[in-house]
Amino acid sequence: MSRQLQAQCMSWTASYSDSTSDWPQMSMDHRTEVVIVVDPYDSSRFLLEELLIRGWPLVAMRSSNEASECFDPSLFERVLVHTGDLLGTARSLRELVKRPVAVVAGSETGVALADALAEVLSLRGNGRALTQVRQDKYFTVERLRECGLTDIVQGRFGSAAEVAAFTSELTSSVIVKPCRTQGGSECLSICGSSEAAAAAAAEVLGSFDRRNDAVIVQEHIEGTEYIVDCVTCEGQSVVTGLWVCRRTLVGRSFAYDRKTTVPFLNDEGSVHRVICQYVFQCLAALGVQSGASHTKVVYHERRG
Repeated sequence: MSRQLQAQCMSWTASYSDSTSDWPQMSMDHRTEVVIVVDPYDSSRFLLEELLIRGWPLVAMRSSNEASECFDPSLFERVLVHTGDLLGTARSLRELVKRPVAVVAGSETGVALADALAEVLSLRGNGRALTQVRQDKYFTVERLRECGLTDIVQGRFGSAAEVAAFTSELTSSVIVKPCRTQGGSECLSICGSSEAAAAAAAEVLGSFDRRNDAVIVQEHIEGTEYIVDCVTCEGQSVVTGLWVCRRTLVGRSFAYDRKTTVPFLNDEGSVHRVICQYVFQCLAALGVQSGASHTKVVYHERRG
């Protein structure tokens, strides 16, 4: 790992307050400022509630004309639609009566546009250079490999026949999944044969999700799965939640029996500390400078 990357990897810190008196409140200056939320759909309602509690005026930016049924335009001072012209959309935001002070993604579909608008408007964000790397699971792993953070065997394929040919040479089970998350579901299949892997790939490629024109095939690593939730600001990450998962293989997929929060152990060499520091390294490698993240890590006793 490069020294530059190591320097970006923060050590464990955490803080929390349940008192609303500690929350940032809207000052007089904020009356002339507005927060832009790109694709404020589904679970982003929690983000919208928090912003409104703090008194922030909101503008909704839809990345396309396709809006979720859960979209509530009454929460926003303005609703704008991106038509493909990035500079034109940025210009429309600059011409608002209130000055944009932040651009955040409200859902997965809004990440790319939020990255681009924040960069063009010179606002805090993650930039466009690694947007595809953060959104496509195959490129995520390849980026981590470049930074010395994984050695997992994988491939990216556009047909079931290619998957069958690739998996016929492997001696262990594999995972087949879409390159991009579909509505919060990973659509993950564990396959012990090339025939099963090809069938799983055909299901993904035959779905109606137009974002997935390829599938990832990865070696299946046994181990304990952890979930690490973080918030990052100016490149410094804070863990907000650490979970351990108990799961059962049902057919080709995992059924999650239970997810349990884990108290952090800061002892040198503890599994919790190793996992959290590894996640910080991954976030730095992926260019995450600002925002929330949700990372799943499978910990293997020998491989780490």
